[in-house]
Amino acid sequence: MLRYMTAGESHGKGLMAVLDGVPAGLKMDEEFINKELTRRMVGYGRGGRMKIERDKVEVVTGIRGGFTIGSPVGLLIRNKDHKIDKLPDVKCPRPGHADLAGVQKYALGDARDVLERASARETAIKVAVGAVAKLIFKEFGIDVMSHVTAIGNVEAETDGLFFDEIKKIAEVSDLRCADKNAAKSMRKIIDNAKICGDTLGGTIEIAVLEIPPGLGTYAQWDRRLDGRIARAVMAIPAVKAVSIGKGIECA
Repeated sequence: MLRYMTAGESHGKGLMAVLDGVPAGLKMDEEFINKELTRRMVGYGRGGRMKIERDKVEVVTGIRGGFTIGSPVGLLIRNKDHKIDKLPDVKCPRPGHADLAGVQKYALGDARDVLERASARETAIKVAVGAVAKLIFKEFGIDVMSHVTAIGNVEAETDGLFFDEIKKIAEVSDLRCADKNAAKSMRKIIDNAKICGDTLGGTIEIAVLEIPPGLGTYAQWDRRLDGRIARAVMAIPAVKAVSIGKGIECA
């Protein structure tokens, strides 16, 4: 069973992760991990931080000669923008963030100490961890893809499209949307929201092919596969709900 822990702040020196349970003998393809990190930085309407950072992973433990050796894999992403000690205090908690709960939990007078950790920036190291998981998937012929199905009140129409078609179109979209007409409307409402100083919710779909039967268990609640997936996804900042969809057809 894979498990991981992350560390690091948004404007600290870097982000780290320790990934335990990776079997020995896996080729650690850093180029693939870095491509996954580049994918994360592409997205219409993203903030200015994406123009500053050039995320690149360093695999610092758990490998020898480019292959894993069975011990925990240590991953490191250095931050280019690491001025945490020079940033001003934040006295007004942001709506919808962890700021208020964090300052109350530790009786802090500065929300900066909370938001530096409870930041979307932390997802960069999670992408690196996920990329290692994908390397394991490849060994078993498992394929995974994701795409945006809705932003605001604009919904993508992908009925009739097969897994490979959706994956191919989404991969070249700056919104990861497989419906080009919907993507145009999504860009418009994103632009309007930015002008108004507002935000938009959205929905994504994740599909996986060739999962072997028997993963997880029906016998214990904490090892059920759908429950563990829901927990992992809900742990991503800004994710508020998880549902099991109808699935996507294969060609």
